[in-house]
Amino acid sequence: MGHWNFCRGRRRRVSCCRQLSPPPSTGTKGSAYMQEISRHGLTRPNVTYVTISSRDDSVVALNETQLPPGPNVTNIVIQDLDPRTSAFHGAITYNTVALESVLHAL
Repeated sequence: MGHWNFCRGRRRRVSCCRQLSPPPSTGTKGSAYMQEISRHGLTRPNVTYVTISSRDDSVVALNETQLPPGPNVTNIVIQDLDPRTSAFHGAITYNTVALESVLHAL
């Protein structure tokens, strides 16, 4: 059972769940939530960021999955590492190139 399915239909659960995490719709580009969390930029100093994405993702655009370039940001596109690899939105967590990238980043 997903987080939002658990919350749906129960007023008390919805109130509790919204306190724990924002609804998925607030994560859309330009929403008040996204404006608030990015007010001082999307990255913080002294934190290393690595994004791993795929050109084959049909749910989110490539530029939406990456952070702005910076000294502490590495954006990885799995097809840049292996042009023969393919991974859609949910499948990237099982992709060998993506998993090797995670291990390397750690």
